[in-house]
Amino acid sequence: MTHPPDVAAFTARCRARMALIRHRFDGIGTDRRGLTTLEYGIIATFLSVLMVAAFTHIGSALTTIFTEISTSL
Repeated sequence: MTHPPDVAAFTARCRARMALIRHRFDGIGTDRRGLTTLEYGIIATFLSVLMVAAFTHIGSALTTIFTEISTSL
């Protein structure tokens, strides 16, 4: 013969698990430690893109200058 589960004990275990889950996820909206790292990463990416664009432009300009110098010699 099987006995029905103890509903009160089951409910208490479920509430304890839910409290543990809530406790683990409490700081998700308020923890800002990773935000500064993310901001610095975005700034570094933006600067890298600007540097590549600038060096590409400078490289083209230098190629033109050296080509003109070599043809004049």
